[in-house]
Amino acid sequence: MKLHTVVAKHGVACGVLVMLLAAFGIAPHENAEDDRIVTVIEEAESYLGVRYRLGGSSRSSIDCSALMQNSFSAAGIWIPRTSWLQADHPGQTISSISDLRPGDLVFFPSRGLTIGHVGLVTEIRNGRVRFIHASSNNGEVAYDFLTGRWVDSFVKGKRFFKSSGTPPSVSPPAVPSSSRSFPLASQRRLTASDIQGLSQHERDVIRNELYAIHGYELHINRAMMNHFNNLDWYRAIPNKTRNAERVWSRMSQVERDNVIFLKNQ
Repeated sequence: MKLHTVVAKHGVACGVLVMLLAAFGIAPHENAEDDRIVTVIEEAESYLGVRYRLGGSSRSSIDCSALMQNSFSAAGIWIPRTSWLQADHPGQTISSISDLRPGDLVFFPSRGLTIGHVGLVTEIRNGRVRFIHASSNNGEVAYDFLTGRWVDSFVKGKRFFKSSGTPPSVSPPAVPSSSRSFPLASQRRLTASDIQGLSQHERDVIRNELYAIHGYELHINRAMMNHFNNLDWYRAIPNKTRNAERVWSRMSQVERDNVIFLKNQ
């Protein structure tokens, strides 16, 4: 009998439910809000490259506030259509950039308005805040880092999720170099002598490992799927994604150069 049927039929109390979950081999979510934050971010990232158009709200063209509204809608959360109304929508106001976390909205002035532009924080790495937005400057939906003029014009942030105290796992944990087959690929640009004598399969493993360590879900090449799914560190990475652009943005420039180098060998 399925677990939800048992619960519905017998009205299980909370403590007993946890024991039932364990008996069925199902781990309860520590914070279901984290899943919704990931859903919002991944929906926004699915619009990467879509043309910017003021008033647009579709996958052919979209503006900043429509991108936010559509992304939150994917997680079952309604927010207003315009950036200034989104800034006033009930939620937690974030005054300091250092307090931002993935899933927060960030607001900026635009077109003479105190608040006329909005973006979504997708990742915080080494203290750098990255956000996704649809802007006329980029001409499309793209990532930017909250640096330079964005810091100078930052008005505030807004959080529509209950805070668990720690950011959700939208980025994979660091993989120890000792666990990797070829950690040198993240340390410096490879040369022909570095891979001399390696088979094509071994070179493919190195290239795919650069994606895997950043949380890419290998799903096309069966040989690579089998290889990495047998590795403990890869299986332990939470919230893997098939969004190659997202993973590419996580790589260092050295890693990107090595991916291209290995692909051309």
